[in-house]
Amino acid sequence: MFLIPVLLLVFLYLHYNDRDRLHPSSKGNSALMKLKERYVRGEIDEETYLRMKTVIED
Repeated sequence: MFLIPVLLLVFLYLHYNDRDRLHPSSKGNSALMKLKERYVRGEIDEETYLRMKTVIED
């Protein structure tokens, strides 16, 4: 009987702890990573990259 609440608390702790660690500011980081990937692949030029990077970081 006591084991179920303890396991539930451990699960919730691990779930939210991992999510916060993996995605500290997920929107900004993922957007910036996608932007960098597009720049490296040559889909956008340097001027566009720098302009969009400024928007993401603000």
